[in-house]
Amino acid sequence: MKPDKGGGFVFMDEYFYENKMLNHLQSDTYLKSSLNVVHAAYKKIRGVLDDLFLEDKFHVHGASGPVLSLLNEDVILPCRIIPEHKPENIEITWATADKNIHTFIEEEHSDKSHIDRTELFKEEFSHGNVSLKLKNVQVSDQAKYTCIVTSQLWYGAAIIELQVAAFGKTPVIHVFIPYEDGIKLICTSAAWYPKPKVLWIEEDGEDLENRAETSLKVYNYTGAYEIHSSVIVRSHSKSALSCIIQNTLLKQEKVSRVMLSGNNSIPRWNVSDAICFANVEQVH
Repeated sequence: MKPDKGGGFVFMDEYFYENKMLNHLQSDTYLKSSLNVVHAAYKKIRGVLDDLFLEDKFHVHGASGPVLSLLNEDVILPCRIIPEHKPENIEITWATADKNIHTFIEEEHSDKSHIDRTELFKEEFSHGNVSLKLKNVQVSDQAKYTCIVTSQLWYGAAIIELQVAAFGKTPVIHVFIPYEDGIKLICTSAAWYPKPKVLWIEEDGEDLENRAETSLKVYNYTGAYEIHSSVIVRSHSKSALSCIIQNTLLKQEKVSRVMLSGNNSIPRWNVSDAICFANVEQVH
């Protein structure tokens, strides 16, 4: 109840003040005011936490693009802490999607398949260098690696992709004279990775790819490829014919070339490429 103008009292609905308060709580002004209070409290708490973590806060950076390594060579997978410092109680883990490759927790540990093949630069930790050296790179090492750095109050990670390539042996051309109604040439080579591209090119620039038969198989335990490619040309052909093997990842190629005399005789070899080797085999 509340006093009236005459000094008496007027009894009001018991829900009047409850509804009035509810309307106030639901008003935009009240909600905005509450949100401002919460936001201010969050900023204050965040500032306190940032001050606590500032000395241990860092970012982890890897390579800007894929890292390329030649087969059987050593490679460094770059990973750095920015700003450059060594956080307290640092833990470093290098891992692929299916296993941990190398870890450092007060001391180093390598995965069984990488024993004696991985190494960190501990003397460089204070400069933010947590890169991994991978020795005697194999085809099986090709993967995406994650560099994970953890401290007592912070952590960071970066992904580094490793690509493996092998620049194979100089191709060898075997010539069979005569062969059916022409001359058969077989080009062989090995130790290429990834799968190479094989071209047969005549002196006038004509590509004989549609007439060639090419097969690739795994060369040996390394996982690299062996090439066997053959083509039959007309017996009266008189031109230079090149077998070209290209590694598209390395953007490099090796070439062997043979000169056909046009009369089914033993061909003449042009060695101006300085990488031309060939065998001549006659089939009767």
